[in-house]
Amino acid sequence: MSDAIERENDLKPPTGPRREVRIHGQATIAGAPVAYVAMLAAVVAGLSLVPFSIVLGTGGGTFPLSEALFALVGVVLGPSAGAVTVLVGRLIGVGFAPHTAGSGVLSACCAVIGPLASGTMCRPGKRWIAPWIFCTLCYAVYVGRALTLDVSLRLALVTTAANWLALLLWVSPLRVLAVHWFRGPRLVTGLALITYIATTAVNTVNATVEYFRVGWPAEVWVVLAPLIPLERLALTAVGTFIGVGVIRGLRQVNLVKAREAGY
Repeated sequence: MSDAIERENDLKPPTGPRREVRIHGQATIAGAPVAYVAMLAAVVAGLSLVPFSIVLGTGGGTFPLSEALFALVGVVLGPSAGAVTVLVGRLIGVGFAPHTAGSGVLSACCAVIGPLASGTMCRPGKRWIAPWIFCTLCYAVYVGRALTLDVSLRLALVTTAANWLALLLWVSPLRVLAVHWFRGPRLVTGLALITYIATTAVNTVNATVEYFRVGWPAEVWVVLAPLIPLERLALTAVGTFIGVGVIRGLRQVNLVKAREAGY
């Protein structure tokens, strides 16, 4: 019947080589779409313009509000793509807001540990061990340096309580429980723990670099003792508040997930 229709309409079947239509894959960075990386890097850069707190002992330096989102970036994009995103965003921020980067480019490099920490925590396997070891070594070097100067062991442990507590939570079963909560009905609690560990990891690495670069006397350690926990909790609250809305929104829409996304 098709032959009759072709003769009636004077149609001839097409000739020549068969054509193929290929859909090229989306450009990605470490498994995350480039568009996602660019968008979140712009958010990190924009929030880098906003100082969150003054860093005592560094001549009036500050650190940026964007630090509250480093954990979220690692969860959404995965550890590798999250690290690239935060690095690019912070480098842009350093250029436009050097007052929020006491160590300049080094501050941007230190920020990378945040998404690496949160991203590896949300992935299967033991990839979380490497960033934990790195932060633990930084903490040991930081406190060890202080003990050789004018800081007592008691003062060092009290002032850095938020830091060693985060390291203990990171290596404890609470890490696994936090990820379980995050993916289950206790999103807020799980994300808060992940955010606290990741943002405090950034603080640990940053403090080590700053202490060797500038240093501050024991009197400043005394002042920092009550401020650092409040500062870390405030960052955790901001990151959790923003992150919960973002994660709930991403779970409702049909967007392509990054290959190593943890949500």
